[in-house]
Amino acid sequence: MKTLIILIVILCAGMMNCSGPTSELDYPDPEFRQAIIGKWYPVETLYKGVTYPYAGNEECGRDFLEFLVDNKITYVNITSCEERIDHLGTFNVTGYTLTLTDANDREYSMEIARLDTNSMELIYTDNHDGDGTQEEIRYYSRE
Repeated sequence: MKTLIILIVILCAGMMNCSGPTSELDYPDPEFRQAIIGKWYPVETLYKGVTYPYAGNEECGRDFLEFLVDNKITYVNITSCEERIDHLGTFNVTGYTLTLTDANDREYSMEIARLDTNSMELIYTDNHDGDGTQEEIRYYSRE
C-alpha cells in the first residue's frame, strides 16, 4: 500500500512538472503543426446544440481553407464555378490553439479539438447574436 501511494505521488509530481508549449515551435506532437498544412473543406457547424451542414458549395466546386507551409492561410470561395480568394491571412499553432490573423490584423483564436489526416474539429467562441458568448464547433474534412 505504501509503495502504491509513493508511486501515485511520483506520477502526480511528474504530471505537474510537465509544462505546456513554450514557443511557437513546441507542439503537442512534432507532426501536429504539419498535419494542418493543406486544403480543408467545411463540412458542418455545431452551434447552440444544432448541427448546420455547410451549404456554401456549388455543384462545380467546393469552398476551402488552405494552410500553407509559410504560415499563410487563404479562404477560397467557389463563385460561378470560379475560385475567388475571400480572405488572406496568416496562422499560428501554439499547443492546441490555432490563431488566425486576417489582412486587417484582427486575430481569431480557436481550440483544435481534433486533428488527424482526414478531419479537423475547431472550437471557436463568438457572440453571433449579442446574447453573450457562445461556443461553436466547426468540422472540416480533406475530402
